[in-house]
Amino acid sequence: IVGVEKSTDVTRIQEVKDPVKVHYLDIGQGDAIFIQINKLNVLIDAGEKEHAQTIIDYLKSYGVETLDYVFLTHPHEDHLGGMGEVISNFGLGEFYTPNKTLVTKSFKRLTDALEQKSKTMNFIKGGMSFDFGQGILMEIFSPNREDYLNPNNYSPIMKLSYGTTSFLFTGDAEELIEEEVMKLNVNLKADVLKAPHHG
Repeated sequence: IVGVEKSTDVTRIQEVKDPVKVHYLDIGQGDAIFIQINKLNVLIDAGEKEHAQTIIDYLKSYGVETLDYVFLTHPHEDHLGGMGEVISNFGLGEFYTPNKTLVTKSFKRLTDALEQKSKTMNFIKGGMSFDFGQGILMEIFSPNREDYLNPNNYSPIMKLSYGTTSFLFTGDAEELIEEEVMKLNVNLKADVLKAPHHG
């Protein structure tokens, strides 16, 4: 359905009456997750650079003009690579990422795109939450430190809840973070799990 204005799949999903719709984009190696919350558009990660146009076309097929919340889980190419180009093609609300940078061309493209839109990086950490109204809540369970050796472990474990339905997003969090978050005694039960580090 990518890039098709009037796809039957697009129409079918748009006709769903629930205020939360979660799309896991098939971009091969990498993550890109598009979440519609009422009229808000949320993006988690943007795959590798070669996937940017696929993501842009997909979002435009749903009439997206602004990305209200964008989350970069960590600065590895298969999550970061397409981000600069993607956000350059839409209006941008708030951008969140852990406080971890890597000196790469993709990270430079991202910072240039943010600067062009006069936006700064908001640093995400465990304990934060985003209340979207109507009982729709995104809870952030990690990162809880600023000194992980492996960039994967900066990935926020995030739980989106709506009524009795919930989704767990995990970026590339590895065993260290899974154990760290389990020790917090938070409710990790979810209907849908985005398997950490591509399963």
